[in-house]
Amino acid sequence: MKVSPDTDDPIYWASVYRLTAVNFRLSAEVLAPNLELRDDGSPAKLTAIPFYFLASHAIELFLKSALLKRGYGLPISSAWRAGITSGHCWNS
Repeated sequence: MKVSPDTDDPIYWASVYRLTAVNFRLSAEVLAPNLELRDDGSPAKLTAIPFYFLASHAIELFLKSALLKRGYGLPISSAWRAGITSGHCWNS
């Protein structure tokens, strides 16, 4: 079976999203121990922004993966190739 980025197979795209999400999550786990927090748990410095970016993007991709596996939409392949991974990749 030949698989290309032009495929409309939702399981293929769910796997791509999940693998990418795992990489983002692992990167966030590397940054987490060095995150400086105030007493109330909020970040003390702007250096927390990369951590929150990685964590939120991982969550978004895990959600997309789960929804695709359950048949709730397909990504637009051309948008994926263009590097768009936000909510704009979903068909209405």
